[in-house]
Order: sequence, then C-alpha cells, then structure tokens
Amino acid sequence: MWIYDGPDTGSSSMGGYSGEGMTFNVTSSGTCLTFVFISDANFNRAGWVGEISCGTCFPPPITPISPNDTSVCVNEMVSYSVDNHVGSTYTWTVVNGSPASFSGSNTLDVTWSSTGGISGSVKVVETNGCGASDSSELVVDIHDLPVVSFSGLLADYCIDDTPDTLIPSPSGGVFAGPGMTDSIFYPAIAGTGSHTITYTFTDTTTGCSNQDIQNTDVHPLPTVTLTGLDTLYDVNDAAVTMTGTPAGGVFSGPGVTGNTFDPAVAGVGIHQVIYNYSDAFGCSNADTITTEVRDYDFKAGARIIPDIDNWCSVDGQYSTIGATADESRGSCWNTGPNFNRWFKFRRPPHR
Repeated sequence: MWIYDGPDTGSSSMGGYSGEGMTFNVTSSGTCLTFVFISDANFNRAGWVGEISCGTCFPPPITPISPNDTSVCVNEMVSYSVDNHVGSTYTWTVVNGSPASFSGSNTLDVTWSSTGGISGSVKVVETNGCGASDSSELVVDIHDLPVVSFSGLLADYCIDDTPDTLIPSPSGGVFAGPGMTDSIFYPAIAGTGSHTITYTFTDTTTGCSNQDIQNTDVHPLPTVTLTGLDTLYDVNDAAVTMTGTPAGGVFSGPGVTGNTFDPAVAGVGIHQVIYNYSDAFGCSNADTITTEVRDYDFKAGARIIPDIDNWCSVDGQYSTIGATADESRGSCWNTGPNFNRWFKFRRPPHR
C-alpha cells in the first residue's frame, strides 16, 4: 500500500507499507489522502481496514501485537500484549481460541483451540480518551501436537533386574526420570519405590512438543531366613525339620526333602542348604546355610568340642555302644574292644 498526501498519486508520497499484522497512522497536510493497494493471488487473508477521522481527536498510535509468532500449537497458552497508553481501553477478539472476547487491559492470555490444522486470529482495538480508535491483528496457524509414545517399560521391577532399553516413537526425543540413562532404564539406579518416566518429543517443523508419561514400581528383594539347621551333624543323627521365612519358598540341597534335612541321605561332607523365596512381584532372594556331616565313629570325623570348662554332656548323649573299631584302643584301656568315639578338645587360652 502506498499513501499520497493529496488527491492523486502525483501528490507527495507518505510512504509504502507491506506485511501482516501492522498498524500505522498518517496525517494529511490538507483535506485529501490517496491510497494505492496491490495484492497478489498467492494467499487469502482477512484484508485491511482503514479508519479516517477529522478534527483534533486522532487515533492512538497502537503497536503490533506481541509476540508476533504466526505458528502456535494445539492448547498452547500465549500471553499477548500491545503498548499501554494512559486513558485508552482495549477490546480483544479471538477466533479459534479462548476467551473469545475481552475488554480491559492491554494484555490477554489466549489458549488456542484443541483442534489443529486450522487458522486463528487475535485482534485488539484501542480506544483513546477522546473516542478515536485503532486496531492491531495477528493471524496464526494452529498445529496439531505430535503423537508421542514409548514401549519397553514394565509396570513392576525387582531391584536386581537387568536394565531395559525403551523404544520411543518417533525417535529423536529425550527420556527423563529416575534410573534413565539415554533410553535405558536401570532399576538398581532408580532405587526402590514408584517412579515416573517421561519421553518428550518436539516437532522441529512446527515447534510443537508432546510427552508420553508412564509409571513403574521398583521392588526390594524379600528378606529371607532359614532356621532349624545346625552347622554340624553326625551321619547317624535323625532328620531335622527346617523353617523358611517367609513361608512358601523352596528348600534345596543334599539330603533335603521338602522342609527336612537328613544327614544320612546327605552323606559325610560339607553341604549347602538353600531356602529360596519369590514374592508376588517375582522378586527372589535366598538364605544359605553351610552344614557339615561327619561320622564321628571314626577319627576323621571327630567332633570339635570348643570349651570343656564346666561342661558336662547329658547322660548317654555320647556313647561307644555300637561304635566301629577304629585304630588302637587307648593305652590306658585295660579292657574292652577297640571301640572309640572321637572328639577334639580345644584348651582355653592362657590367662
């Protein structure tokens, strides 16, 4: 648009103007103004509006709406404003956004439509104290948010589970949350508890971002104990009943049947007996006790008695009856066969 200060294009030029969303004021030196407007056929826009006033009440010098970005995202909230002039009032009109209209200050927060692929606009009319007005308008394109998701994250993990690689769609975004390193979730690093994992992707063409948010729980390993098993047995000792806590786990090892340990079945040697328990989340832990089965009918299986100070066994707890001849009888034994039970005694430390 070209403007001339007079009745035709031969008059003095007052300037040329081109673009969207701009406003300007011109004042004739006389009684005439000439406007020449040329438009191409590439785009369809709302057009332009001219307000003409005569006398001493001139339109206010309204400024372009800021920010002047012509691309916005679905449901995006943008704070718009124009310069504030003392004594002026401002009336806003919004298309495909909310609020649809507002009268008051020189600023307005607009939340754009939840539907993308359409255009919207925000317009403000400033009216000064003497009743003259001018306006500024901004047309925007409202873009859909990108569709964002990721897979590979389980709802529940055990603290000792192996890491999982998460698969984003589309790629090129950023994962965030406890236990995340790039696209890998590490339960042990996240720690026990509930965690929120977020994948954020920004469309570089529209500048619009979206997220997929998922939750996962990392569970501690159960505390498991095995009781009822001694560390030393004679091969002829009776089977013992073991207890596993929490109940419902599985005992395993030589000589183990169900929850019993039979030294005779285990045989002479050092054995590991294991109680393994898995909770409702599949988290497993175990308690292991090492026990030794000896045949103290023979010297090689002699029991160790660590302290005999003020010590007395129950009558008949140890007996040579039924023992097997093993090596020579003691030199001080005057009678009897070479039947022995073998023990090792540890003297107490010197005082």
